[in-house]
Amino acid sequence: MNVAKLSYFILIPDFIFLTVGAFFLSLLVTFLSTPFFIKISSHFKINDLPNQRKRHNQNTALLGGATILLGILLSTFAFMDLPQILSLQWLFLSAFFFFAVGLVDDLIDLRPTYKLLFQISFVGVMMWVSDVEIQWLPLMVLWTIFITNSFNLTDGIDGLAALTAMLPIVFCAVYFGVQQMWAWALFSSIVLGSTLGFFTNNLPPTKIFLGDNGSLLLGYIVSALLLKFITSASMTIELSAIGTALLCITYPILDTCSVFLKRSLQGISIFTPDRQHIHYRLLHMTKSPKKSLFIIFIVEVICTMIAFLWWF
Repeated sequence: MNVAKLSYFILIPDFIFLTVGAFFLSLLVTFLSTPFFIKISSHFKINDLPNQRKRHNQNTALLGGATILLGILLSTFAFMDLPQILSLQWLFLSAFFFFAVGLVDDLIDLRPTYKLLFQISFVGVMMWVSDVEIQWLPLMVLWTIFITNSFNLTDGIDGLAALTAMLPIVFCAVYFGVQQMWAWALFSSIVLGSTLGFFTNNLPPTKIFLGDNGSLLLGYIVSALLLKFITSASMTIELSAIGTALLCITYPILDTCSVFLKRSLQGISIFTPDRQHIHYRLLHMTKSPKKSLFIIFIVEVICTMIAFLWWF
């Protein structure tokens, strides 16, 4: 680790104050806005209905992504200046897009192929206009789409998607701070606060679900932060940086790949919902959502610690 950079980061009281303040504001806004969005979900019937594949036995609000987005926006405008916000304009625009696609999916149940085509087209255009080098464009689009949707696919038990998102966000916040990339570090802290605020309301007894609007929003932001880490770690994309980023999201990647492989071998669509996910098998073994979540959390913590040791 570059000790000089780390010391410089730690000894800046103004930035520490901003980071802590932004974190707690986004956390509080997300946490306190949950009852409002539960009422909105009930009024407009944006609810997750019980069925044989799901564990909950009553209609549950699906606007968790809206609570997270509100926390991010209010904290961003409160703690980031205009140049910092403009430096992240493509990230904000893309985050809005993925939230919107998820919200439409929650409302009318989009076909997976249509949803995927919308995402690929949008991400490709965004990266093209943001001057991504043409040789890296396909890889970056693939990274963004795969990581984003892996969070959507693994949002199967209460708290799982939010929990697995927080660890890579912590990694990125520390990395950007050490590298003195202040806007990215501050934004990472804001997202971390909002995610934690949602997480507290998503634990049993669950008050609100992420919905596709939330899982796609969180998945995209995690993919974007890790992609920024990969591309800023060196002048070119290196396997060591990609490996470090993948360690931070071990569970979503492992679960998505295993489910896709099993469905392909069975000759069914990879988008067909089922209970073959790792978390469902853990749930069957432990008979406890909290125990299953804890096991996955421990694995993710270990992998993220390895990522810290490897890179720093």
